Amino acid sequence: MDQHLRVELDGSTRNRRLDHVLCEHLPEWSRTRVQSLIKAGHVRLGGTTVKKPGLVILEPGLLEVELLEERQEVAPELAAGLRIVYEDAHLLVVNKPAGVLTHTNSPTGEQGVAELLAERYGPFPSLSDEGERRAGVAHRLDRDTSGLLVLGRSVAALERLKEMFAEREVEKVYLALCHGVARFDSEWIEAELGRTEKARDKISVVPPGEGRAASTFYQVLERHNATTYMEVRPKTGRTHQVRVHMAHAGLPLVGDEVYKPRGRALTALPAGAPRLGRHALHAARLTFPHPIEGHVLSFEAPLPADMQVLLDFVRKDLAGTAQ
Repeated sequence: MDQHLRVELDGSTRNRRLDHVLCEHLPEWSRTRVQSLIKAGHVRLGGTTVKKPGLVILEPGLLEVELLEERQEVAPELAAGLRIVYEDAHLLVVNKPAGVLTHTNSPTGEQGVAELLAERYGPFPSLSDEGERRAGVAHRLDRDTSGLLVLGRSVAALERLKEMFAEREVEKVYLALCHGVARFDSEWIEAELGRTEKARDKISVVPPGEGRAASTFYQVLERHNATTYMEVRPKTGRTHQVRVHMAHAGLPLVGDEVYKPRGRALTALPAGAPRLGRHALHAARLTFPHPIEGHVLSFEAPLPADMQVLLDFVRKDLAGTAQ
């Protein structure tokens, strides 16, 4: 059920950003979720709908917010460590641990997220051009990438979800720990991706006109002695895009044995660093319109324990060298 928040703003909010003020009144909400709510037109200031999170408040007035009930913790954990983040009649959002397939693609019949969830929820819909093997799957995460994954529970929802991912209507934010210290605070990586005759089993950056356009933006969160912690926002959704683009930029993911550069040494992790056992990439946030009802949904998945332990270690190493 929807709820409403009404706050009479006083002079203390003058010359402050709308999203900053609203975050103070919604302490359990992330900044991203608050900004999405504003952009979707669910906030009124002085009786006027505002859609700019960065709007500067100039005068006191009544702030009215329609709080959409977006999250629903359904079950703490399913098979293989899957956690349900949200469910309704049209879709499921799950937090996938590293090491689990999105859907079965193994000749041994290893189950993926789609098959494990079907055991609980029953069969998922499939689109005519894909067949049962990818039933319910709106997009994919690599086996060793952890984080948020969306499945459609009706044909209409699945079709719309896949369309939104293809048309870049979904805001995707990954967290990555990379070898090397980034030179720039942020950067766009524009490089076509495809397969080459020399490496048919891998995705590579290829010359213009020989692959599919791919675009990735990264923003540095922290620099350490030998690593960089960053947000990565892929605007396209090519296979292995983040992994390949970051390696191409000279900042390969920690733990990525497939796409680590050949012929040159990686910046070594500090002595005694815990071994991750997979590439350091986590699908941390997703924001998109509900495929049927249209209101904005925004979800977050906390950094998993293995990445957090390694991140804490390199932070401690940095602090030690600074003393």
